[in-house]
Amino acid sequence: MQIRNCGEQAVILSVSYDKTIDAVAEVRRIYDSIRNHPHPAIESVRPGLDCILIEYSSEDIQEWLAQWSSEGGDQGGRTQKTRKLEVPVCYDFGQDLPGISAATGLEREEIIRIHSSSNYQVWMIGFMPGFPYLGELPRALQIRRKNTPGIAVPAGSVAIAEEYVGIYPFQSPGGWHVIGRTPLQILDYTMPVPWTFDYGMEVKFVPITPTEFERMKL
Repeated sequence: MQIRNCGEQAVILSVSYDKTIDAVAEVRRIYDSIRNHPHPAIESVRPGLDCILIEYSSEDIQEWLAQWSSEGGDQGGRTQKTRKLEVPVCYDFGQDLPGISAATGLEREEIIRIHSSSNYQVWMIGFMPGFPYLGELPRALQIRRKNTPGIAVPAGSVAIAEEYVGIYPFQSPGGWHVIGRTPLQILDYTMPVPWTFDYGMEVKFVPITPTEFERMKL
């Protein structure tokens, strides 16, 4: 683990692994350790794929971090409980399914079966507010990002790229392959907690029909 300063009152803890899934597991372990035994000067802890940003209010934390790091960043404690969420997805809106099929050699029905039968975890929130990076996408569906990003990917689009699944919270440009769309509102600034997904959340996709999609949007 490497610690480096990020501005005047923040540090980044970084880990290095060949596989993203291993880096994510180590970041989660460190994240849980810090949350179980927090320093009073810590203002926020923000996990990424292979690093954690810690914002603090006092320089007192530097000595604590040095000691904590020398001990391997392990202060024991339980893994934080995570929420589970079933996400309905209509694959009839999978505008890039033909391209996914051509790239993987799989038929449409097999792509849907593999995607919806897998369990995912929120590895990171990023790219835009509320956008979840879910992993790990089954290897059979892992394909590169598009060479030319789309200009207007619809809100709720469920998309894949490399080892990730993502969900677009609002219409935006994007270079991932759209496999379907969910009727869930991913981001709602009128709510006390505006985002749907939390770090570490377990996610399962559930296929629905276009009729169910329209009904669930209401």
